[in-house]
Amino acid sequence: MANPNLTKGNHYFRNEQYKEAIEAYSKIDKNSTSYPYALFNIGECYFQQGNFIEAIKYYSQISDNHFSLYQSALFNCGSSFYNLNKYAEAIEMYSKIHKSSSYYQKAQHYLRECQFAAIDMADKVDKSKISGIEESFNLIAYILEEDTNFNILCLEEDTNFNILCLEEDTNFNILCLEEDTNCSILCLEEDTNFNILCLEEDTNCSILGENFDLMDVRE
Repeated sequence: MANPNLTKGNHYFRNEQYKEAIEAYSKIDKNSTSYPYALFNIGECYFQQGNFIEAIKYYSQISDNHFSLYQSALFNCGSSFYNLNKYAEAIEMYSKIHKSSSYYQKAQHYLRECQFAAIDMADKVDKSKISGIEESFNLIAYILEEDTNFNILCLEEDTNFNILCLEEDTNFNILCLEEDTNCSILCLEEDTNFNILCLEEDTNCSILGENFDLMDVRE
């Protein structure tokens, strides 16, 4: 004889009264032979409502001691992961379905769908990362290229300006640096032409590893 709560839950489920169905299924005792079916059906209720995370929670509790129900749970669990765009997890579920199961052919189809979707997603992520890097370094690509002429005019007081690793043959001019400007140039490579004109009082200019010509430095 069928468990009355299972029968009641199934009635609610068929009428798409999922909240009432879950309440009925939840009353079934864990020691009852109907309990695995209650777990599966609760998972079905959540799946139909689009709550795939909760659906997975209940599908995954079903033991492989119940072969047919277990195979159904694997398939539906895989479909839940698929709907969450968690393709690796979906592939894992579909791969566990036995060849003798009635779900096997469907599982193989969706497994391939997941593989293609995972590749497509990875490709989009890679392109997005590359695009972001290109945008971030777009300005540097123009400024730090060979023979670039880079001018900074009228930097205000207390400006802290650091240039790291300018490449060879860069022409870099700083004009009209006002007082208390701290200008540090680190790792300038060979053949760099660096001119500082009209540095006003209290300018701190340190050059590491580079020949440096100072013109018209005021007291």
